[in-house]
Amino acid sequence: MALWGKNDSAADSTKFAPAQVNRTPNAANRTTLFGNTSTGVWQNGGVAMKKAVGQFGVSAAEATNTTGEGKKVAHAGWNLRTAGVGPLASITIAAAGTLYANTNTFSVAAGTGGTNATGNVVTNASGNVVSFSITNSGANFNSATPTVTITTSTGSGASLTARAGGRAGRVQYETLVAMGSITGDASDDTLLPE
Repeated sequence: MALWGKNDSAADSTKFAPAQVNRTPNAANRTTLFGNTSTGVWQNGGVAMKKAVGQFGVSAAEATNTTGEGKKVAHAGWNLRTAGVGPLASITIAAAGTLYANTNTFSVAAGTGGTNATGNVVTNASGNVVSFSITNSGANFNSATPTVTITTSTGSGASLTARAGGRAGRVQYETLVAMGSITGDASDDTLLPE
């Protein structure tokens, strides 16, 4: 019986890839690994891994496409994608805006599998945002530059900029099986467009 197939599907993905996340190489774990982009899916000693690990069938067209993550793939074939995460490192005021209130809140998007950060804006007497207080620092941010949204607002024009640290935003591909004959197209076009 073959260890992998040529169709871009969980059933044809490499049978041995789950061992890369300390799981038994079986159909259920292979299906969970296929196309995964969420953190916390895999556990190591009962603790959720702080990275997103997934297996992807990458066609020659996807590997040579310079948009998306194709430029990070060394070779077409079956690839293991690891995306790091990190903590919220900083928030800065990009624009103070006007007519805000100290009860206005903001949210920092962690991404799939993470926990959003939240907080309140702090204003001066004119309603300009001068600082902020974090009520929940969130966890497992996927992007180095997460999106900040002022969620309840009485004012306008203010914006906050966030940065995540650690391995947030770092993505690497490891070629498990080099082959140029992957056929079909799984629902991974956001990461790997043709």
